[in-house]
Amino acid sequence: MSIVPYIERPPSAPLDPTIALLGEPEGAVFDFIGGKAWIVDKKNPANTMLRDIGDVLTNPGASATKPLRRTSGKLESAPWWEKEFDAAGKPMGMRVEEQRVNASTRSEFQTGLNAGTSARGGQILETSFPHLSENKGIAFSVATETTYVYKAHPAPAVGDTWTFSFFIEMDDGLAPNIGGAGAANGSDHPFAPFIHNALQPMSNWVVTDCGNKLYRVAVTHTAVATNSHIGVLKYPGNNARTFKISGYQIEKASFASSYTKTDAFAVTRAADQPQIPTGFLPYNSAAGTLILDGMAYNFDTDTRNFSLGLYGPNSSLDYAALLKQDLTGRNARLYGGTRGYSGNVNPQNFMEILTDFTFPVAPSPKKTAVSWGPDGHSVATGVTGYAQDFPSLWTPFNLSRLEFRPADGIMWYRSAIYIPRKLAANELLQRVRA
Repeated sequence: MSIVPYIERPPSAPLDPTIALLGEPEGAVFDFIGGKAWIVDKKNPANTMLRDIGDVLTNPGASATKPLRRTSGKLESAPWWEKEFDAAGKPMGMRVEEQRVNASTRSEFQTGLNAGTSARGGQILETSFPHLSENKGIAFSVATETTYVYKAHPAPAVGDTWTFSFFIEMDDGLAPNIGGAGAANGSDHPFAPFIHNALQPMSNWVVTDCGNKLYRVAVTHTAVATNSHIGVLKYPGNNARTFKISGYQIEKASFASSYTKTDAFAVTRAADQPQIPTGFLPYNSAAGTLILDGMAYNFDTDTRNFSLGLYGPNSSLDYAALLKQDLTGRNARLYGGTRGYSGNVNPQNFMEILTDFTFPVAPSPKKTAVSWGPDGHSVATGVTGYAQDFPSLWTPFNLSRLEFRPADGIMWYRSAIYIPRKLAANELLQRVRA
């Protein structure tokens, strides 16, 4: 069992664009920690500006805002580009997530005890739950009998991995754990999460303190049976602590993603796809450099792709991207569409891939860079100090947007820098070490 403490969001100092560009006469700095965008355009001085990051970003893929933040006592949607903080209070950057489905219907018990429940028992009661938007939840107020609230979702295949999460407020106002390691139906536990016919002991819990006495509990399980029930169960043998719950979420994944409210049907939250139009850049179609500062978290597929890239109208043909691809290589590559440079660069370690299941984590972000132009391309990574020039050619063509992609998993983008010229490998290395 792990618990992530609640940290008030401290202010963050913005990057100094002069330092970030390291003397470049023009370019663009997108600072997701300080929340600012600096654009320096010598050819079009009217484009030179300092803007809030939300003024230049769009997110056509996202169907929900996140992360949740506390406003007027409730957890409410924050602007999706708002930075996140780890358990130590350090800013992590802008979270960009893969597509996810919350398969739990009426996640906030909008219609009371019958809100999509497949089974329930004991003295459970409808109650207010002011932390979430519907203000509805279920109270487990009796400790002397078996009580439970289950929901059903499509039956899992044996071997599938799912994560169940929910919000909880203990009536004593304390964290839901008491530090025990006994059986899920024993007195060390105030309750037991139940997923696919399997009780989840406290050692499997990931608990996040959301502030104001609210916690989120998540458990992950690989199905060994096709039982489709998920829920919370309290045995008479558990300790006497009582509580209220709401915000059920069940996902076919190995870790919990941002909470998505559902009504009568499961809800798919589209993958984030933040974009900045090249109209905000001093764009050069013949050459360019991208520098990424960020980190990635647990993935669920073998491809595990994410990238920072420039893309055109046909994103399968027109792009120049810094791409991380494959399960084990953690590679840095320049990857280009067939109208530019087609192929990939000598793979190198891309950045720190976070695999610790405690979430959020306290990571060590790393910088990686790629550069291209008529005389070839270069890559550099601050992870290993690797840098190299390559002689391959780049065919100039116009690209329409700078795009941040998380195709699988979660990526935190701390900053991105665009420079409208090609840099040699030794110059790139200076920038990723800055």
